[in-house]
Amino acid sequence: MEALALELKHHGRYIARRLDHGDTEFIVEEVTLSEADVTLYNRCAKLWLCILEGVRRATGRRYFKSRYFWAAHQRFFRLLNMSLKLDWTVSYVR
Repeated sequence: MEALALELKHHGRYIARRLDHGDTEFIVEEVTLSEADVTLYNRCAKLWLCILEGVRRATGRRYFKSRYFWAAHQRFFRLLNMSLKLDWTVSYVR
């Protein structure tokens, strides 16, 4: 539902603050990722680790607690996970 709301907002067709979830059914499906997807995910994880180590060196702090850094980290991996499942979702909808 969040992805739908973002798409509608992008095209200027969504101005409400939230979508009504009444009469909505949710199905949880497990998606098997390809070897290339797993490799991409692991490379991204290593990249974020390098970024974190660089920030630690730059700030001189071993424990880095910036909420902006971790918010960007979570947002990145949430969107990465959604994009890795997109092909399966399109084929499921068709």
